[in-house]
Amino acid sequence: MQMNSAWGVVAIAMAALMITLGPTAYAFGLFVLPVSEEFGLGRASMNTGLIAFNFGMALSSPVIGRLIDRYPVRRVMAICAVLFGGSLVLLGLSHNAVFSAFVLGVPLAAGAVGAGVLTGPALVARSFTAGPARAMAIAAIGISLGSIVIVPAVAILIQWVGWRTTLVIEGVVLGALLLALSALAPQAMRCSSFDGEAAGTGRAGPVRAPKPVPLLKTVAFWQVAIGTALGLGVLQTLLVSLVPIARETGFSVSEAGSLLSLFGGFALVGKLVLAWLANRMEMRVILASLFTAIGALCMLLLLTEGSYALLIMTALLGLVAGVSTPSYQALLADLFGQASFGSANGAAMLVIACTGALLMRLGGEIFDRSASYDAMFMVFAAISLVSTGLLVSLAAPASKVGQPAVPQAAEHG
Repeated sequence: MQMNSAWGVVAIAMAALMITLGPTAYAFGLFVLPVSEEFGLGRASMNTGLIAFNFGMALSSPVIGRLIDRYPVRRVMAICAVLFGGSLVLLGLSHNAVFSAFVLGVPLAAGAVGAGVLTGPALVARSFTAGPARAMAIAAIGISLGSIVIVPAVAILIQWVGWRTTLVIEGVVLGALLLALSALAPQAMRCSSFDGEAAGTGRAGPVRAPKPVPLLKTVAFWQVAIGTALGLGVLQTLLVSLVPIARETGFSVSEAGSLLSLFGGFALVGKLVLAWLANRMEMRVILASLFTAIGALCMLLLLTEGSYALLIMTALLGLVAGVSTPSYQALLADLFGQASFGSANGAAMLVIACTGALLMRLGGEIFDRSASYDAMFMVFAAISLVSTGLLVSLAAPASKVGQPAVPQAAEHG
């Protein structure tokens, strides 16, 4: 059974993102205390597990992205669904901290990337070849749903049956759900796509796909990847600094924690805003505007202190976080087309992860040396301007990079 409706594919992508990111990136904190107590680990060692998972996703993304461009997406998704579910079961059964860290950083990370993080956007890009931004934004709501739906369920399970049994149940149930989603996905291959929307039928039909683009030799790819990486790196560092800044400003622990809930709410709003803006503005303009706003926020924080400034910072960070990921993915789809989207998205994820790690380290070093956030805000404001410049100077994607221009039908829905 396959789901050929273009908007049905969006639903598949949304569910896959929710299932792969909810129990991993978002629910990780629920396991910190019980796991650290059983293994006798400190917080730094526990945090290393999440770092391993994040870097594992970044390092596996270019490889899996290439596989998505060469083989049927549903096949990649099915294999990685088994890998994802099996890895969660292994974590529940493991009594060795080193082995658990390996599972987090290799099979679980690769499974998450191949079962949803990259395959979801790839399916959307192949279903909406004429302006996929609205569909990307709606599918990305699954990321927010991961924290809203999956995390509370995991918390209840841990309370009822313990963390080990919870992981085993997650592995079996979520792995099976991802397998079912892969069975519903269209047989999207590198040499064919699903362009029902462009055809105006609302149903997916095979069309001939262009040849893949040599990404590393394409200036446009590096402009998007580096520009987005710099902007998102600043965003991530400001987010990591949010709670410490709030505590120093006089917020209680619970008040500082509530800022993260505010961030999540505005991230969801950001995705809905992008869905509305998708057909009204170019993606490169939207991204450049977002990172300009982040630079302005840095200057605002440099000049203003107090709770209101923090609330504005949190709301703006949430909006940017909600809009930025589907925006840059839609821009990559516009520039490189279906044949190279998986590779482009995977390579961009690696650039973004490495740049984000460097900028977070830079922000910490600046604070440690100056004992103030002011210097960090000034440096990050300048970095945001560089990010904006790279995206503004990008040529409008009138046609796919490296391919002749062809007329495109307007997106329906």
